[in-house]
Amino acid sequence: MVYATSPISRVIGKFEIEDIYVDTPSELWAKTEFLAGVTKEKFDTYFKDRTKAFAIKISKPIRFSTSQPLSNYVRSNTPPQSFCYV
Repeated sequence: MVYATSPISRVIGKFEIEDIYVDTPSELWAKTEFLAGVTKEKFDTYFKDRTKAFAIKISKPIRFSTSQPLSNYVRSNTPPQSFCYV
């Protein structure tokens, strides 16, 4: 599920994880630069001083026509700080 933070604070869509890439930052950038959704500068800042970098390749993205309350998916109704299984 994709949760949009404030001011929406609702679930707005979903996707499937197709693959998870693990590589050096420079190799990961070479594989993902055209679809990464970030500039090289932001990428380099994020992975600064790291020897290993990760990226998630997604597929089948769906944006819901109507956003849904988080409570439909997470009993606590508390947004995850990183990720959670639903």
